[in-house]
Amino acid sequence: MEESAFDAIYIGIYVFVFVIAVTATMFLYNSISDYADLAYEFSHKIESSGIIEGSEVSRNKIITGEEVINYYYNYIKRDKYDSSNANNSNYIVNINLNGKGETENLITSTNLTYRELIQKIGISNKYLVEYTKETSDGKAIINITRVTSTTDENGDTLEDQLW
Repeated sequence: MEESAFDAIYIGIYVFVFVIAVTATMFLYNSISDYADLAYEFSHKIESSGIIEGSEVSRNKIITGEEVINYYYNYIKRDKYDSSNANNSNYIVNINLNGKGETENLITSTNLTYRELIQKIGISNKYLVEYTKETSDGKAIINITRVTSTTDENGDTLEDQLW
């Protein structure tokens, strides 16, 4: 009787371990299958075929005045070395020298000198880059607005917000 009780305990433990192993195997198989399905879908929707799921990125892209100058020369001014036409650009960039909630003060002139541009933009100022929308002809509208406050309308710090 004593031997059969030990055998029953061993069989019970082995059955329990077997059930746990089968459950873990089914869970892992289902997870890998879902990941493979997502990878297939993303590889056919995204040109670069890059997949990052569940990673945190900064919600607000804050740049310096120097980077705003690059945007100006790349998307607004069109210097003599640029072989493309301004109408062929896939981006419409608006640089607002005032903060959100203030009256817009857009840079519309395409013939500013470097010194005038630095004086208007200010190298030490911070700017917020926002992808607003896309036009019907496929051009992306990018708004660059001066950061006058480090918090948004909800009181959250702009640099700490994550998606």
